[in-house]
Amino acid sequence: MRIMFMGTPEISIPSLEILHKKREICAIVTQVDKPRGRGHKLTPTPVAIWGEAHNIDVIKPETYEVFLPYLEKYKPEIIVVIAYGKILPKYVLDFPKACINIHFSLLPKYRGAAPVQRAIINGESETGVCTMLMAEKLDAGDILHTIKTEILPNENAGELFERLGEIGAEAIDWTLDNLESIKPLQQDEQLATYAPMLTKEESFIDFSKTPEEIVNFIRGFNPHPVARMEHDGEILKVFSAKVTDGELEILEVQPPNKGKMMFEDYLRGLK
Repeated sequence: MRIMFMGTPEISIPSLEILHKKREICAIVTQVDKPRGRGHKLTPTPVAIWGEAHNIDVIKPETYEVFLPYLEKYKPEIIVVIAYGKILPKYVLDFPKACINIHFSLLPKYRGAAPVQRAIINGESETGVCTMLMAEKLDAGDILHTIKTEILPNENAGELFERLGEIGAEAIDWTLDNLESIKPLQQDEQLATYAPMLTKEESFIDFSKTPEEIVNFIRGFNPHPVARMEHDGEILKVFSAKVTDGELEILEVQPPNKGKMMFEDYLRGLK
């Protein structure tokens, strides 16, 4: 089974590992190198770094106007997509036997770019991973396999992402092993919800909400773009908090131009 893998972030690596171990990855497609860090140095994606380390051809298309020759060259039977970050045109979806997406929610809930973060922010107790046949409409394809998991009480988005990456690898492995016998399940459009990308503009904490809602908000925004609050004329990044005796307790913050610290240490340092 010749597989073309399309993905970008670190969460893709567990799936890459299991595909590489058991099947043939004919090529990896990822986003172009982007400036990162203080020096704004052009840096390849985690998926590109992994592919080059394993001597697999890595493709970084800027547009899809020139992508057809790559499909004709590598002739993938299956395209596996995980957090690639771009909408695929119809001719790409139609080229292989199947184009399968690994999505980190219990579809049809939380379609879109931030399903993990939005599930935590909304106080969900469980989430999961779905594999699905890709369609032209965002995250609306028929579901092939679902694995559910509990969202732990103090788990932030980064920690949950790490767990879901491993579950995603398990899900795609099972899906490919059983692809011939799976009966795809059509999504119920009436139950669909959308999970747009988090923005810095919406990261400020609304202290009119309940302590539980604020804690969930902070968890969902950690590690990126991080929740924020204003205190004593400064904008603080807020990384963690908890509810104590029904009240909100801010735990870890980062003042401007300083490292992370406990909120009580920050308050102690104010004059």
